[in-house]
Amino acid sequence: MRFDGPWLICSLGHPASKLSAGPDRANGVRSAKNAPYWDNVAAPDGCYIPASEELNKRHRRRRHFDFAPTTRQNYDAFVEHPSHPMMPFPPHAPAFHDVVLKFARLIPGDPTRGMVPAYHFRILIADGTDVGHINFRIGDTPHVRLCAGHIGFAIQEAFRGHKYAEQACRALAPFVRSVYSVVTITCDPDNLASRRTIERLEAQFIDEVAVPPNDPQFERGSRWKRRYQWTP
Repeated sequence: MRFDGPWLICSLGHPASKLSAGPDRANGVRSAKNAPYWDNVAAPDGCYIPASEELNKRHRRRRHFDFAPTTRQNYDAFVEHPSHPMMPFPPHAPAFHDVVLKFARLIPGDPTRGMVPAYHFRILIADGTDVGHINFRIGDTPHVRLCAGHIGFAIQEAFRGHKYAEQACRALAPFVRSVYSVVTITCDPDNLASRRTIERLEAQFIDEVAVPPNDPQFERGSRWKRRYQWTP
């Protein structure tokens, strides 16, 4: 895993105005009190927050969408069940063509089942309609490598056929590659829509594997998974 800086490190319960520059301060990290993007934002212990001028510009450039920046509340469930020592702060409203992603929450992992923490984004179109979701999982367990993959998405039936899932993946790609250079995406062999989405992303087919009986995906009815390697 890699984390491209610059970053700020903060402690739970302390407002962003009191944050101090982390280990990359020699590389031009700005003081938190001079970074308007992070005003009134806090994050869990050990959470590294990007503090670049580009992110501040992106936050101010609202286009025709107007979402509030991510705040401490979105982290509550994760803080209560910390399952990963370091999670980068999610991007604000990444977009691609017809879709924009809205960060909703962090899903805590379950180490006993090999499940890792994940960012949960809602997929919205230009008029603000919620058409589905996309998850980005942080971690590398057999469950992720063989069954779940790092990226998971779902589009509501009424909105399928518009390539929204592909666009959501491309919107998320810059954030994904700030953490991983290559990720795994999986789908059931009979899920032709997901297969077409993954192939349009030009992900490379790896193999088809049996879902282990003790994996959460087995409980949901999946018996085989097609695995792909995607360079975002």
